[in-house]
Amino acid sequence: MNKQQGPLEEPAGEWFVNRKEALELFWKWATDIPDRPRGSYALIGLRRTGKTTIIHKVFNRLFHEQRRVMPIYVTFAEYLNRSKPLGAYEFAEEYFMGVMRSYLAFRHRRPDLHHFRTKYQELYLLAHELSDELALEWFRIYQGEKTVTAHNVMQWAINFPKGYAWTNDMPMAIFIDEFQVLTDVYNPDSQRMRDLTDSFQQASETRWAPIVVSGSSVSMMVDDALSGLLSGRFSLWYVEPLLEEHAVDLVFRLGQIHNIKVTPELAKAIWELTQGYPYPIERLMKSASPAINRLPDLDALDEILLFELTERRGGLWYHYHSEYGKYINQINGDQITRKTLLWIIKHPGQRIFADAIAAELNLDEKKVRESLEKLHEADIIHSTGWLSYEDPKDPMLHRYIEFQHHREVEQLSPEEAVQNLISEVNRIRGIANHQVGHLAEVIVAGVMRNFDGSELDGQEWFGIPGLITLPKIEKIERREGVIKKGEYNEIDVIGEFRLPDNSPSDTNSSAPKSIGAWLVSVRYRNKKMGLAEIEKFLKHTMAVKSEKGYATVIRWYFSKSGFTEEATKRLQEDGIYFSDQQQFNNLANQFDFLGLPA
Repeated sequence: MNKQQGPLEEPAGEWFVNRKEALELFWKWATDIPDRPRGSYALIGLRRTGKTTIIHKVFNRLFHEQRRVMPIYVTFAEYLNRSKPLGAYEFAEEYFMGVMRSYLAFRHRRPDLHHFRTKYQELYLLAHELSDELALEWFRIYQGEKTVTAHNVMQWAINFPKGYAWTNDMPMAIFIDEFQVLTDVYNPDSQRMRDLTDSFQQASETRWAPIVVSGSSVSMMVDDALSGLLSGRFSLWYVEPLLEEHAVDLVFRLGQIHNIKVTPELAKAIWELTQGYPYPIERLMKSASPAINRLPDLDALDEILLFELTERRGGLWYHYHSEYGKYINQINGDQITRKTLLWIIKHPGQRIFADAIAAELNLDEKKVRESLEKLHEADIIHSTGWLSYEDPKDPMLHRYIEFQHHREVEQLSPEEAVQNLISEVNRIRGIANHQVGHLAEVIVAGVMRNFDGSELDGQEWFGIPGLITLPKIEKIERREGVIKKGEYNEIDVIGEFRLPDNSPSDTNSSAPKSIGAWLVSVRYRNKKMGLAEIEKFLKHTMAVKSEKGYATVIRWYFSKSGFTEEATKRLQEDGIYFSDQQQFNNLANQFDFLGLPA
């Protein structure tokens, strides 16, 4: 990504990690509009999973790195929690101003118009100052449409970009943030609420100005905003939690930014607690709890978790209370919903069926089904079919609900209500203490997953002279188990890649000749690896090569503390790639990983 300051602030800043696939998808989607348009997309995910940052990053890159496609940004985020509904004229002006602001900023290279969300009169005067006849024409038509009906001005605002994009050979990529707000817009002419999303049917289908919409209410986006006339007109892209390698990399980054020492044990424990949801990771590493100063002590993490989920000053408590608590209060008016939700949190990982809950708790099945649907609409549980659901995907949300219900439904004391949290932290502490090496393997695998065919200086990163090509890895296997004759296999990571046609093969196997592999040993220990370990590695790589039938293999040995002089000589003689921690971290930096802590 270009390092210039973009028109739109990127909320995650320095701790934004990964999302590479989404960033590449939407960059290509936008830049292909003039020649190979791909239709419209919907970017969907739970609150605070990075949707807005993805849009802002792509928008900023389009602004700085190309001139053929005009990026347009409109947001309705400020209307999310407003008690008064969005009105028709408010919508029209918000949408029109988003288009005008983006047009003038891009055409006249004025990113500041986005920085300060420049208002109507200022933009109008700027268009006069710049003698921009097209902008002035838009202003004149918009003023005329406002004098007709609310319906007219809304429809014109939605559809005018596509018409002008086509007639002026001016392709546009339109981004609309928090699209689900438009499912309830008040029309003062009819004095009724209406779902405005259906009015985007034609706008979503144009090849000259397709749309990416985002929404932080998964059920509302999928079941309401993108249904009806929009059904099937948007390709869906779900923003999932971070993979483990990116989650722990985020922990390392936050530790560096906030001057917190991060150990592999701490990073592993936070991964186990959050399962890759970025906002909970951020809150655990930025907590207002006094215990933050005692990290990386896992006892301190225990205190931070309790503070964040049970104290009103806790960032996670506030987040879940404001985003979900209001819904829980609304739908908990009867004991059936309370009992249903309590059953759900006591049966984690189980598929949820109304008839099973009703039978076990002796409740009315129809009312249980209604309660489940309400919980689904609030994104507290998630649909897995027509009649089945699953419990909250975010493990921290699950813990928040569990604590609140132990106190409010079972009327336990605060000390009693946190016992489950304390026992879970103790379990995770045990996992973290015994899987330090596991974390290093995860990061190595994550770096390899990003190999892209580039060439690097072999001596600098792998102790081997000359240029080295890092092939595009098609399959990563983290390997544990035994090999032939019961001997333990110390090949930790296998990265398979496809060989070019007519590539030389170094095997006589009858297996297909098109697949090669990197065979990697990862040793995250505070001692140098000696000759005996290298001999064992060579033996095991030969066994895996024979077992898998690879056409060729690249052997790579990563040792945190490096190698003895004797081992280094053998590695060089046998053409084995080898890296110590500094070399590996330098390599990781090439692929936007921070690397492993000292």
